[in-house]
Amino acid sequence: MSKLDFNFNEITSKLQKKLSNSSVIPRPIAWISTLNENGTVNLAPFSYFAILSTSLLVVSFMKPKDGHKDTYRNIMRTKEAVVNIADLSLLEVLDETSKSLDYNESEVLINNLSLEASKTIETPKIKEASINMEVLLEFDKDMPYRDSDEIEVNIVLLRIQSMSINKDIFDEEKEYILREKLNPISRLDGSNFGKSVILDYKRKHI
Repeated sequence: MSKLDFNFNEITSKLQKKLSNSSVIPRPIAWISTLNENGTVNLAPFSYFAILSTSLLVVSFMKPKDGHKDTYRNIMRTKEAVVNIADLSLLEVLDETSKSLDYNESEVLINNLSLEASKTIETPKIKEASINMEVLLEFDKDMPYRDSDEIEVNIVLLRIQSMSINKDIFDEEKEYILREKLNPISRLDGSNFGKSVILDYKRKHI
């Protein structure tokens, strides 16, 4: 089978995004709540998100031409956040929170979501989310484009301090999160989302 080759040093950034975002799928979504300067809560979804170890998460924020993402600014100021995991029933409202608002406006208030106090940090968690991970900033790094001083992404490593999990999605005897009840949302290509599907296959080598 023949293949097409794309040299990332020769193609546009738009095509780079189309190719990479359509290849690395599905991607989990971090629905991150942070504290604005005026005390309101900012909430936004990010799919450049992964787990690096049992307690370490990584999120990268694409840097707009006119400044930083509000979520990133808040994390840099407060050194904390809550990474909320939304289920399929919250897809529409999660997508709504990706809209751009003026700084210090709260996506939580606009979308009639509820807040709960966190156990270990000041930033509240989203009550409607099935899982809430209270995190502290462990490390941050600005990544420029190759051979340029212009920043492409801001990368943050976040250390989990505490987790809250809805009782109905957790098997307390086996200490497992029930994936079929969590029903998490993933990001696919373009404006498309996906959901978890359990395959009829079990890993043979653990």
